[in-house]
Amino acid sequence: MNKLLPLLLTFLRVLLVPLILFFLFFSKYEELVRTAIVCLLFVTGSLSDFFDGYFARKFKAATRLGAFADPLADKVFTLSIFVSFLFLPSLKIPGWVFIFVLLIFIRETFITILRIYTAVKNIKMKTARHGKIKTTVQLTSQSVIMAILLLYALQDSYPELALPFLLKNILNFLPALLIILSSLVTLYSGISYLQTNRFLIKMNR
Repeated sequence: MNKLLPLLLTFLRVLLVPLILFFLFFSKYEELVRTAIVCLLFVTGSLSDFFDGYFARKFKAATRLGAFADPLADKVFTLSIFVSFLFLPSLKIPGWVFIFVLLIFIRETFITILRIYTAVKNIKMKTARHGKIKTTVQLTSQSVIMAILLLYALQDSYPELALPFLLKNILNFLPALLIILSSLVTLYSGISYLQTNRFLIKMNR
């Protein structure tokens, strides 16, 4: 059972995606309850990303399936959250920000296909530190946007908690700014990854 735990946590992360989308867009609960549940599910998914790797190392349960499924689950989880943000009116994200989410999708899809190709060819790719920076920026950005959603939901439920004018204006453009930042860091990390491994890829064509 211990050796299955990392894989179970990885698949849990994927299963949380439809639940998050359901409570964001289809649930009949009041907004504060829905948003609180979404935030809880998001935290659960984010923690599962840490613990699946931790338990894989602790129980020496690393497998080829896990090595493939873990980054794939990360991308499904992360991209689903970013896309869902675009369709939430309360965040006031301009439509053109979709371009930056699309850049994240293209980068993540391309790197995933490359990793599958190198795995089939038994090429061991070098990981670049920019990948960890990318993950940190994405997670931090999504966490802040989730906190903004919760703050808006609290304000709707308790109108007496009015936001100061300056803070309200900052929060109006902060989600879009964080998505753009995440996109640029993600794109840069992908370029860095390709540069780090370009000789390995050329040698094994």
